[in-house]
Amino acid sequence: MAQYDCEQKQNMHYQKLKQKADDTASVHKCPELTQDQTDQLWQTIGSLQDQLKVKELENDQLAAALERSFEESNLLHTLGDITRLDQKPSAYLSTICKDLTDVLTCEQVMIYWHEAPAQATEVQARPAIFQEGRYLLAGIISDALWKKTCAAKANNDHFVIDNNYSNNNGLPDKQIRNYILTPIVANGILLGSIVALNKNDSRGFSNLEARLTRSVANKLSVSYENQSLYIRQRELMLGTLCALVRSIDAKDPYTCGHSERVAGICRFLAEKMELSETDIENAYMAGLLHDIGKIGVRGSTLRKDQRLTDEEFDEIKKHPEIGAGILDGIKQISEVVSGVMTHHERYDGKGYPFGLSSNSIPLIGRIVNIADTFDAMISSRPYRKSLPVNEVLYEISRFSGTQFDPMIAEVLLKCDLDELLDRIINTENGIKKGNEASISLRAKANQISTMPVARMLQESENTDCNDYADLF
Repeated sequence: MAQYDCEQKQNMHYQKLKQKADDTASVHKCPELTQDQTDQLWQTIGSLQDQLKVKELENDQLAAALERSFEESNLLHTLGDITRLDQKPSAYLSTICKDLTDVLTCEQVMIYWHEAPAQATEVQARPAIFQEGRYLLAGIISDALWKKTCAAKANNDHFVIDNNYSNNNGLPDKQIRNYILTPIVANGILLGSIVALNKNDSRGFSNLEARLTRSVANKLSVSYENQSLYIRQRELMLGTLCALVRSIDAKDPYTCGHSERVAGICRFLAEKMELSETDIENAYMAGLLHDIGKIGVRGSTLRKDQRLTDEEFDEIKKHPEIGAGILDGIKQISEVVSGVMTHHERYDGKGYPFGLSSNSIPLIGRIVNIADTFDAMISSRPYRKSLPVNEVLYEISRFSGTQFDPMIAEVLLKCDLDELLDRIINTENGIKKGNEASISLRAKANQISTMPVARMLQESENTDCNDYADLF
């Protein structure tokens, strides 16, 4: 009975809920739409969908434009990073071509560039071409594009766009459809041009893309002007330092030209070691300036034709620190100072002024050390004659690992000796003759020692390394 009463109550509750739902539906029942109203509703829905698609397209275009702006900004930023004053444009123009090919989404970008541009009034031949992309253009088509560059420069055009170009002479399997051409000009002089070929889509190149190539051209123009100014200032500084070095060398007629020869040997060794262009230049400068501190040493000590006393040798040993102190305030050669300071340090730690050893000696100092020694041994001094070249090489080998960095000694011992001597002779030919220090290296090279190697080894056992200290 209790179960029956429960079921009755549940059924009555259900009926009440159903009645309430029916009453609510009748109150809120939507009226039926006419056909016109239905058509109008669908038109409204379609219009909203079209507007949504337009907005989506605009959003996609905006996103693409933002991405493109980022790529362009990144390209210009990268260009600012790689255009260094101490680096020729030929070192980075291919990289710019590659980056522009990606940003412009085209098949080919090429940059014409004159390392030594002619004056504005001169007609220039086609310069070197740096390029990146699908083809390597040369011959007729590259000459034609260069002529268009010269014409654009003559007309003062910042850029030229041709989206309907047709020429089958330049590409092996496809004609040039379109291009952007932008002259690179500095102070009225035509340095080169940027040429972008064949846009990947059917729209062709836009003014926006042309303005980007113009921005890159302007960057290259400014970089060229800055580098030209840098070179002029560096040449002025180098000329001043050379004059100072020669005045110091002139204090001792037997060492005239020594610094310039050491500089040439340093450059030779740095090149054979495949160092960077900057390091090669720094090695040359360190060799040139390594003895500049001798300006603080008495001339009588420098010209003495006998073995130095301990007091005199202590005076001589101050010249690396004096030289470093003289050069320390010149920011442009700050990396050279360490070479001047440490060129008398020895690989075994027995050198001066600090007693550094092994790789704690800056590489530039180790290079100058062996170059200085080599030139000292092939040159005559008041207290000794120059050594034949084969004996010089023997001494370099004997002191490898003690006085000299063994790696650099090996480079010197394995090098083309004729090439090195020619390099030194060319340096010497640029130095005024008429003094006792002038040497004929080719003659010295022909002075092959008759001393047997066994005797050299025997005598070397009775010779202390320090016997060479004042010679080197």
